[in-house]
Amino acid sequence: MDEPRSIGATAARARELLGRPRTIAVLGVSSDPHKYGREVFEVLRERHRVFPINPKMDEIDGQRCYPSLDELPEPPDVIVLALAPAVSEKVVTACLDRGAVIWLPPGCASERAAELARQGGSEVLTDVCPVFVTRVLAAGG
Repeated sequence: MDEPRSIGATAARARELLGRPRTIAVLGVSSDPHKYGREVFEVLRERHRVFPINPKMDEIDGQRCYPSLDELPEPPDVIVLALAPAVSEKVVTACLDRGAVIWLPPGCASERAAELARQGGSEVLTDVCPVFVTRVLAAGG
């Protein structure tokens, strides 16, 4: 079983993942500009190809919004769960077996969701915000 990383190792892996263009799925994208899922989508799409996922939306900012991971035109490198921790626990198993890193940002993660992902054989990132990492990288950090 894959052991959780230290915060330093997690931050380094996060910088590595976001340091070059990736294909990223964001579960929990919102039309509300004040919601975290919207912020993650907006910030990540400045540097990456981002697939927004929300079964209640057809599009966001003119970009198609997908109802599920199964509907994506290609597999993502990273899946960000921008969801409440209890919801992350319910949907994390749908993220398994896709060859993607599962990213559970602060406020979206729970030990149970992370453990389910690890037990499913996925690489998991927790305790690091993809928005923060992207902004640090954009600032040259």
